[in-house]
Amino acid sequence: HPPPPQTCMPPARPRQDAAEGAAAKRLRLAQAHLRRHGGAEGLSDAGAAKGKVVRTAGNREEREEGGMRAAAVFEQRRAHRRAATAVAVADGDRVAVSGSKDRTLALWDLERGAATRVFGAKADAAAQAAGGAAVKGHSDEVLSAAMDGEHKVVSGSRDGLVRLWDLRVGFSGTLALEMKGHRGAVSSVAIRSDDGAAAGGGGAAIFSGGFDRAVKIWDARGAYVETLFGHAAEVLSLATCPILGGVAAKGGCGRVERAASGGRDGCVRLWKVAEGTQLVFDNARAGGAGGGAVDAVAMLRDGVVVS
Repeated sequence: HPPPPQTCMPPARPRQDAAEGAAAKRLRLAQAHLRRHGGAEGLSDAGAAKGKVVRTAGNREEREEGGMRAAAVFEQRRAHRRAATAVAVADGDRVAVSGSKDRTLALWDLERGAATRVFGAKADAAAQAAGGAAVKGHSDEVLSAAMDGEHKVVSGSRDGLVRLWDLRVGFSGTLALEMKGHRGAVSSVAIRSDDGAAAGGGGAAIFSGGFDRAVKIWDARGAYVETLFGHAAEVLSLATCPILGGVAAKGGCGRVERAASGGRDGCVRLWKVAEGTQLVFDNARAGGAGGGAVDAVAMLRDGVVVS
């Protein structure tokens, strides 16, 4: 008999989830994962809940659990007035951008560990007060961000809009393009860079995913190209990889146009844009913990996706 059709709908949540605490749930899921991959001996409730901090010095913290010690180095910086919801790092690891529930985006100098500018609603108000040109920012929480080089940022918001910012113009960044098309929040954005378009590449493109279950493609001028359908619930994450042939040796996708998306339906979809086809990977069938939502995806190379 043929296998049942793949629906990619997450299984019903067990009734115990409503009663168990967060720590107990983490322990249960961790034990289930370890049983599938080599045993869960030595994993205790206390260890799963907190672990013991044995030493803290500056930005270095050491924790001990079950006789094993691990160290972590962390940096903490603040630029937003509310919680940060998205972060993206530009090629070269020198610059990053973050988005926030306060409707703003912040540009970060990673070498100095400091925010160099904040743009969006807050910065626009300051610019207008100083007599500058009015630039409309997002009217609701920023949910996603992506970078193209160190000077272009794409953002998606709960206001349903995708915006492209050019950081080379003005201190706070100038709104270069505004893209309308989603029927709800824009939860994820990605940029397919192509610095070899003149040599025959397909050109840069912007991908956006939303709570309307759709993945949309826009060209570098902000013009709508097409919509990709398939997810049975909200799209939560997106990723692309370069199409330039010279990048393929570094793990890119050569000249092949690819994108990947993850959704609340528990599925990862690999989109073969030029061919108009897609590959579907069901998180539950692949052994994912509970077959839940796919909150993040990344493309390593053509056909290889991490979720």
